[in-house]
Amino acid sequence: ADPLGLTWVAPSEPPSTLAYVPGVPRFGERVLRLLNPGEEDAIASVRAVAGAGAFTPVGLEAIDVPAGQVVDVDLEPVGDEALAVEVSSTQPVVSAVRLRQTPGSGLSDIAVVGSTPALETPSASRISVADDRSSRVVITALPEEVPDGAPGPETSSPAVGETPEATPEETVAPSPQETAAPSPEQTAASTPEATAGSSPDDTDDETPEPSPDDDLVELSVATTDVLVRVVADDGTTLDSKVATLALGTTETFPVDLPDDVDQAWVVLEPADPGVVLAARETTTTVSVPDALDPDEEREAFWLDLVPLRSATVTVTVPPVVADIRSGLPAQPSSS
Repeated sequence: ADPLGLTWVAPSEPPSTLAYVPGVPRFGERVLRLLNPGEEDAIASVRAVAGAGAFTPVGLEAIDVPAGQVVDVDLEPVGDEALAVEVSSTQPVVSAVRLRQTPGSGLSDIAVVGSTPALETPSASRISVADDRSSRVVITALPEEVPDGAPGPETSSPAVGETPEATPEETVAPSPQETAAPSPEQTAASTPEATAGSSPDDTDDETPEPSPDDDLVELSVATTDVLVRVVADDGTTLDSKVATLALGTTETFPVDLPDDVDQAWVVLEPADPGVVLAARETTTTVSVPDALDPDEEREAFWLDLVPLRSATVTVTVPPVVADIRSGLPAQPSSS
């Protein structure tokens, strides 16, 4: 009687000891899902990269992920901010976030976003304003210090690209709500002093725990720029802004379309390859027929959440054979 929602699910990155899930919204029931496909138990640690910076939420410093099992982790301790989730673990795991939002007594919708690498090249996503939809891009700049093996630059000093020019009116600034610091109840500092001894089981000395200071790589840039363009189907640029983010922060930028345009593209062009993560979020509220009484309608939340990936610039095609028949199975001879 109550549909549970529908969503397209983009693939997560392969199992890894370090992963980032971008574009986690500030609303809804948010659950981090961890899969350990290996044969050894893993201990995972979670950091939230939010508007005020990266921090380790209370209770998420050490999460047991048994071998061959899936573990769901409630993300309520991260607070009510849009953010990216950093997952580091002692064994390779697969990470994703499942979101559910319900409008009052109406019908809910779900979205799933998996771990995604940082953008190395421009990226684009389709947007639409049909049915009063509103779209946003959630952009995260990797923290200044990231564990070795992060999906960012391969060296500690990434090359800084040319910063796109923008007038003061075009420069995007974070709102006070987006830069509000997490409350002390929600935040545990990610320094060794703050996280030491915070494991639920401190007596198990044989189980290694990930440390925030293990093999850290420091990025050389303090801020990074992302050119956010809205492009019509004919290639015309409808809007253009430069988003400047401090490393280790996440910000949300609304995407608007002119009144006479229903659909377009949002294009992100990072100035520094391998430094930012991004996702496109679209929401609206619609009316749908009641499953038990088709003559009545119910309010329903509509949600679409898509992680952005680097544009593919190289495509590997299979070898071409001289005769197409050489690729066909042998046919039985007929008398």
